[in-house]
Amino acid sequence: MPHLIDGEPAYPIYPVAFRFHHSIVDPEKVKDYPSRWFEGLPAGRMWNGSSMNWMTKEDTTEADIIAALSDHNLTRFRKDCPELDGWKVTVKGPRNETWRCGWFNHHTIDRGQDRRGARQLQSLRDADR
Repeated sequence: MPHLIDGEPAYPIYPVAFRFHHSIVDPEKVKDYPSRWFEGLPAGRMWNGSSMNWMTKEDTTEADIIAALSDHNLTRFRKDCPELDGWKVTVKGPRNETWRCGWFNHHTIDRGQDRRGARQLQSLRDADR
């Protein structure tokens, strides 16, 4: 049974940040970047990363989220950045929230509540392709 907030089911949300470094493909594009993008790295490499919110049906472990995240995003980043290295993942939380269609940059469970929700979920999946 999920947690309830104002009578609505609320699910665990885990903020996830990941960081890595990779080769600089076009040095001209990054010449004006702040020095923190290059700190501690050999010449020709730069830091990069992203963050997202990860929703689960029930409380889970940091290791399970990292494994799921690797399956979900690591393949895409390796394609974009073939020399990805120094992978570091930070997982915080959880906090419990109800589903809100205003979220961006997230992974959520499909509760399949209604057609409108199904259309919105499908539009998110289509946008991710």
